[in-house]
Amino acid sequence: MPAVASKIMYIDVDTIVLCDVYSLVNSVLKDEGDERIASEIAAIAAIPRYDVDKQDAKEGAGASVIRGLTGSGAKFVEKRNLTKSFNAGVYVANLDVWRQQHLSKKMRKVALLNRELNLYSYGSQPPMNIVIGSNFEDLPIGWNVCPKKKHIRRVREEGEPLCLLHYKGKGKPWHGESNLMKTNEWDRFGSRVK
Repeated sequence: MPAVASKIMYIDVDTIVLCDVYSLVNSVLKDEGDERIASEIAAIAAIPRYDVDKQDAKEGAGASVIRGLTGSGAKFVEKRNLTKSFNAGVYVANLDVWRQQHLSKKMRKVALLNRELNLYSYGSQPPMNIVIGSNFEDLPIGWNVCPKKKHIRRVREEGEPLCLLHYKGKGKPWHGESNLMKTNEWDRFGSRVK
């Protein structure tokens, strides 16, 4: 992570930004005067997954909370009692805490272990969630919204502004694969992408 920066916001390229992100970045991960030990301070702020089985999370079945784990991956994390996970497509990171906790090194170790143990089946989501676990600050729900109608409706019902539309997963509208993810915002902004 760049030594000159103390906080960053990561946004996947398949995201439409509808709000000024500056205010969000400055409103999260404020650990000044925090008396906790460095390993307990959240290094990132992200949206908790709202598409996992809440009952499993309540019962401490941490393995079911992280998407993309194989059977051996589930066994690898089951003792951690994870209660939540996040989508790594949008997050704010406190790089000072990230460096203090050696998160890049730990995630690299998990990625290398995956070669041997086949812990997970895709991308950066599982290693980030395995290493960070439930130790992250929750962002307001409007900051990482899947553009399906039910998700947009939930954000609006909670009175949150719709700030980032994240076209996560398969079926990107720019590939002509999915009408489910076509929204007014896509028609307004995304249709200009060539």
